[in-house]
Amino acid sequence: MAGLYGRRWYAEHGETPDAVWLRELESMTPEEAILGWRACRDSGDSYVPMLPQFIGRVRDALKARHAQGPHLKQRMDPELEAMHKAAAKRAVAELPPPDEERMKRLKHAEHPGKAAVAEMRRLIARSQ
Repeated sequence: MAGLYGRRWYAEHGETPDAVWLRELESMTPEEAILGWRACRDSGDSYVPMLPQFIGRVRDALKARHAQGPHLKQRMDPELEAMHKAAAKRAVAELPPPDEERMKRLKHAEHPGKAAVAEMRRLIARSQ
């Protein structure tokens, strides 16, 4: 936001975001935060938005997107798509290497689909 409003942003909100802004931003999806930033950029307003105004812009942008209707196929925003791809690559890189013994069990299981689902459930339960 400082890129949009410069010194006015820092004068209004300080060098680091306060806990309330952080909590609200963390509760948003990346897409919602980007929509809010773009709404501020496109508004042409010279004043620095307060948190309720920013949240309102996000809400209005989401309503406008939904008003287009589900019948229109929407392409994901290129910036957002790149963020999702990068996050997916990081998540895959953090996965542990495959366990050869487990892979053999899955390969030779009578119902490989059921075995794979059971294995996924076990891994999820263990990670929680």
